[in-house]
Parts: sequence; structure tokens; C-alpha cells
Amino acid sequence: IINPHIMPLSEYPEGKKELIVKKGGDHHFVKDFGGGTTSERVMLPEADGCRIKITKFRPKAGFEVKEGIVYNCDETVFVVAGQVRLHLDNGSQVDIGPGDSYHVPAGTSYGVTALTDSEVTCVFSAAADGTLADDL
Repeated sequence: IINPHIMPLSEYPEGKKELIVKKGGDHHFVKDFGGGTTSERVMLPEADGCRIKITKFRPKAGFEVKEGIVYNCDETVFVVAGQVRLHLDNGSQVDIGPGDSYHVPAGTSYGVTALTDSEVTCVFSAAADGTLADDL
């Protein structure tokens, strides 16, 4: 089924109209944030010819960026393991754990603290005229 509100089939890159399968451990590269915190770039728009980006973010307990995380694309996150605290622009905090998820619209600022070693799956999708750089 093709959703015309996402992207017309005619606009997909030539030769990239097939199902994309990534098995556990498949990724393009790993971004190292230091202190053991990493992010595997699993699916990338240009490399995989798709309109999303998927990462497996594995922050170690104590990893923290309290504010200023802002993307020009939407981000939807699913917590696989561990406990994470979100810092919202209004000053409130929300603790989330396995099975929880959150969505951040493009241009919205937030922060995150890993309360325990964690694993989250992040799905980035283009919003309006936003881009999806492979190296975010």
C-alpha cells in the first residue's frame, strides 16, 4: 500500500523500490558519543533509498544532554531497555522505560538523561521541508 501523503512512488530513487530488510546487528556505521554511549546507524535515507532513518541509541547510565537536542525532522523513540529521563522545554521531566515511547516534532527542543544503561530505537522521518541527513 502506498501512502501518497508520505511520498509518491514516482519520487523514490531509481532502483530503490524494493523491501529493505535489516537483521539484528546490520548497520552502516556506529557514532561514538564517548563513555561507552553509541548509536548504530541502521537505516539511512541515501544509503538505503528510503524516507526514514533508524538508529539504535545505547546510552550508558549517566549520559546526559539536558537541553538543546533539536532536529529538523520528526523523531519517534521506543525504549527497548533501561530507564531514560526526558527534559522538556517547560522545565518538566518525564521518566520512561521499556515499552514506552515518545514523539518529538521537528524543531522541538528537549534533553535526555540515561538513568541506567539503556537501548532505544529512534525513527527519524522528514517533516514538511525537513531533511534527513545520513550523519545526524
